[in-house]
Amino acid sequence: MSLLTIVEQITTENGWQKPATVIANTDEVIVRILAHVNRAGKELIDLVDFISQKRVHSFNTVNGTAAYALPSDFLRFKIGTINDKTSQVAYNGPLSDEAWEAIASRGDTAEIDPTFKVIAATTTPFANQFNITPTPGGVETTQFRYMSNGWVKLNGNGARTTEFGLAADSANSSDSDVSLVDEELVKLWATWTFLETQGFPFAAAQDRAENRFSRYIARDGGTEVLGVVAPDFNESIFAAHTPFRGF
Repeated sequence: MSLLTIVEQITTENGWQKPATVIANTDEVIVRILAHVNRAGKELIDLVDFISQKRVHSFNTVNGTAAYALPSDFLRFKIGTINDKTSQVAYNGPLSDEAWEAIASRGDTAEIDPTFKVIAATTTPFANQFNITPTPGGVETTQFRYMSNGWVKLNGNGARTTEFGLAADSANSSDSDVSLVDEELVKLWATWTFLETQGFPFAAAQDRAENRFSRYIARDGGTEVLGVVAPDFNESIFAAHTPFRGF
C-alpha cells in the first residue's frame, strides 16, 4: 500500500475529500494527516521489534582503535546478538556509565571479555559510536543484529528512510513510497491519533488500531530476551528487552 493509498483510505473512511497527491499537497488537512502517518510509523517501530526492521551489521576492528561507527539507520540493538565472530566470544553490554567507569578504574582490562558502550563521537558529525574495551589489538570481526529506523521504502531507488516526504529524499521520494511496517496498522494508528488531536471522537478508531496492533505483533513474531548478569559486577549489563513494550 503506497503513501497515497494510505491517505486516500484515511480520508475516504472518514468522509473527507480524497486527495490526488500527498507529499506536494498544501491542503492543511492532508499536511496534518501526512504528519500523523509519519508519527504512526515512528511510534510503532519504537514499540515493536518488527521483522521488517531487523538487520545485521558487521565490522572489522583495527589495532589500537576503540570506537566504530554504528549503521546510519541504527535505532537500537537486538540485545544478546553482539559477538566477536573471530574469537567466538559474546560482547558484554551495552554497559551503563557506572559499569563502564568501574572497568576503567581497574586500569588493566586485558583479561576481561570484550565489552562495549555506545558513546557520542567527539568530532563532527557527533554520531553515536560503538566503543570497545579492551581496545582491540588486531583485526577481529564484530557482528550484531539491530533494529533499523528506516521504515519507509523509497519508490525511486528502493532505499530505506525514516519518514514519508523528507526533503533530503526529494530526488527519489514520491506518493508511491511504501511502508515496511504493516500499512493497515499504520493507517489505523494515524487515523486514531489524527482524530484525537483534532478533537474528534476517537475511541472507536483507537480500539481498531489497538486490535490490529495485537493481532499483527502476534503474527509478526518476536520473543523476550532475558537479562544477563555480568560475572564481575553486581548489576545486570543487559537490560531486559521485550519487543512489545506496551502502549
